[in-house]
Amino acid sequence: MFRRSRNWTAQLQVVHLASQLKKTRQNPRGSTAGVLLEKRAGLAGLMRDVLQTEELDIPEGVEVSIKSRLITVTGPRGTLTKNVRHVNMDIRLVKGKASKVSLAVWQGGRKHVACLRTIKSLITNMINGVTKEEVAMELTDIGQGFRYKMRAVYAHFPINAIIQDGGRALEIRNFLGEKTVRHVDMLAGVIISESKAQKDELILEGNDIDNVSQSAASIQGSCRVRNKDIRKFLDGIYVSDRGTIGDDD
Repeated sequence: MFRRSRNWTAQLQVVHLASQLKKTRQNPRGSTAGVLLEKRAGLAGLMRDVLQTEELDIPEGVEVSIKSRLITVTGPRGTLTKNVRHVNMDIRLVKGKASKVSLAVWQGGRKHVACLRTIKSLITNMINGVTKEEVAMELTDIGQGFRYKMRAVYAHFPINAIIQDGGRALEIRNFLGEKTVRHVDMLAGVIISESKAQKDELILEGNDIDNVSQSAASIQGSCRVRNKDIRKFLDGIYVSDRGTIGDDD
């Protein structure tokens, strides 16, 4: 015998309540049937907004081009490109006295609508990465490249961090006294250097926040303690600070 799923039953109840509302011509949100309709629709996953939008202003000195959800941001520090074709939404460039990016999601559920702020933050980080300090000081929430600081922590065996290839690679020696030599290559556009103000501190800088943060994560992951109690063996290289290059120390 055919058994209907719970979700299918909820959808039928939604259709039935909607037909009742149409007959009585009552306000869906004010009536008892309307409240029940919203609850049933929420359980069935049918509560969808017709249109949800977000807008992002583009500062002067920064150019943004969008083609088939391929976003390119060009500024004084360089050019960044992101492909967001995996997200189903309308992304348009509105030109005028103040250019801005318009994002729109049609008939989206809760998780789909949440992608609006995700893509908006992604474009904001791209603008932060290609903006120079002179432009950034005149604008709010605008940075000038990204900087991550990492500290080498050890109890007995000093960790030797050697920068190679002009700041594009890092060699780690003597971690927990091991003879193993660890090599970590920086991602595209990321430069690593030693801090002149603090001992055992490394500084990673770049325009793309994804590449800078992933390079820092690769360094920290290469110094993971294995087969020991991590509450006792705290040696490693950890992120101590993160922000934009223009932030005051």
